[in-house]
Amino acid sequence: MRYIDGYPYEMLKIRKDMVILCVTLLDLFWASQETYVYLVHFHEPIVRSNGVEVKHYVGSTIDPGFRFWQHEHNVNGSKLIKEANRRGIIWTVPIMWKAGREFEQKLKREKHLARHCPLCTRPQTNDVAILTDESPF
Repeated sequence: MRYIDGYPYEMLKIRKDMVILCVTLLDLFWASQETYVYLVHFHEPIVRSNGVEVKHYVGSTIDPGFRFWQHEHNVNGSKLIKEANRRGIIWTVPIMWKAGREFEQKLKREKHLARHCPLCTRPQTNDVAILTDESPF
């Protein structure tokens, strides 16, 4: 299924007034769910065509297990993670927050994800993941 701005493409082909109704219902659904914001750490940097190195990606979901499965299998995932998979770059999710999509957008605007990554800010440990209610802000 194709998505545009996080909404199923099939819904966007309906009349505009119906789309507004569908989008509003989806927003209400998202607001009622417990949302998780997760940070992906790439073990090797991905160099974009403009020469910028990327080592992190941030996303949000209401079902982390299913979302990570989608990322692993290149289904409805981000282009960055699809590229990492294509290149065989290992990625992990070292931290997840119980937070809304607004927090995800705040992290994306900040653009300094390494300061929130336990793998980049602490010595290597055997910790797999950290789930916290505390926002780093």
